[in-house]
Amino acid sequence: MLILIETMGGGMARCELCREQRPLKKSHLLPKAAYRHVRDSEDEGGGSPLRVNLDCGEAFYTDKQVDMHLLCGECEQRFSKFGENPVSRLWATKEKFPLLDKLSRSPEKVVTTKGFVFYPPTIIDPSELESLFYFGVSVVWRSNCWDWGRKGSPHKFSLGPYEPKFRNYLLGINEDLEDVKLMLALDTNPDLQGLMAFPYHARSGQNHFHRFNVLGLYFDFVIGRAPNDVFNKLCNKLNSKCLITSRDMATSKPILDLAAEFQKLDVD
Repeated sequence: MLILIETMGGGMARCELCREQRPLKKSHLLPKAAYRHVRDSEDEGGGSPLRVNLDCGEAFYTDKQVDMHLLCGECEQRFSKFGENPVSRLWATKEKFPLLDKLSRSPEKVVTTKGFVFYPPTIIDPSELESLFYFGVSVVWRSNCWDWGRKGSPHKFSLGPYEPKFRNYLLGINEDLEDVKLMLALDTNPDLQGLMAFPYHARSGQNHFHRFNVLGLYFDFVIGRAPNDVFNKLCNKLNSKCLITSRDMATSKPILDLAAEFQKLDVD
């Protein structure tokens, strides 16, 4: 388990987003509203979700939410208004998956290949698409700033020179993020739609990759000037910085790797 060192709330401190000295609110790395959807249903006993930490080789049931005092009230509300609130109406719950349902009803599909179905971004309301992008950027940026205590985090400071660009975008100072593209995958497997995973970072050549998932939504950000040729061609074809796809994530490499590592763990 990663030990979270929390600061005391209520005092004046610097907000990481606006950089003003203000009273800080308790911020969640992944949305507070999402946690109730990863608990067992009442029919299943209402048990706590299972938290897995592969770095430490631990797995245990807990209702502990990952939070810290990071943002002022105004910036916290900004994240809610432009990201978390609209996205909470799109992610999967035990009853429905609104965004996947909408895409599944559409006759428009760009291409179907190797288990992936690509959709034109135009079938999603532009405000919803922007909210998904904003929400994803906010989570990656938060993780870049997050304090996990003595054990640290390999994702901290991983945005490098892009951090000011991310911060300005989140503040509304600039309306676009150059060299930043998003692959948004929707999990069609209802047995896996209750998973959440904190962001992690990888690098290949000139590109940086940031991934996390929450309730059936898998966010994969590609940052760099030389993205994969196929990825780049699809973005150019659709004239969009965001590609939308759906697939059964049970066959994806991250889930298969997770399953393999999970077999090694003792669940407390």
